[in-house]
Amino acid sequence: MISVLTPLQQDLLVAASSTGDRASNAWERWSRAADLDALEPGAYELLPLAFRNLEKQNPPGIAFRKAAAIYRHTWCANEVVLRRAARIAATLQTNRIEFALTGDIALTLAAYPDPGARPITSIDILVPADS
Repeated sequence: MISVLTPLQQDLLVAASSTGDRASNAWERWSRAADLDALEPGAYELLPLAFRNLEKQNPPGIAFRKAAAIYRHTWCANEVVLRRAARIAATLQTNRIEFALTGDIALTLAAYPDPGARPITSIDILVPADS
């Protein structure tokens, strides 16, 4: 099944991942058209990254303030998850069990500007079957 983004979803994705006027213009279109009380699928998860991407430009309006609040909430929630994951990792290391962090944590730490830019929904850890 092929999923096609709506024009609104496309604008938010461009605002979150592009630079300069392209990002600003996409944010302006998105913020004018979006229903902040009933976000489209995926919008909540993209808003923290859009905030970080546009933070220096500081666009006017309530949508950007809401994106900032969602970013702060995401950062705080992720810090709790990351601390929990660090404790698990320390226990595995203490017991000399090889492991690899995968999923949300690995992607967030490797590809995003900071832990608040992408929600971490789970702690995924791979360990050898014989451990």
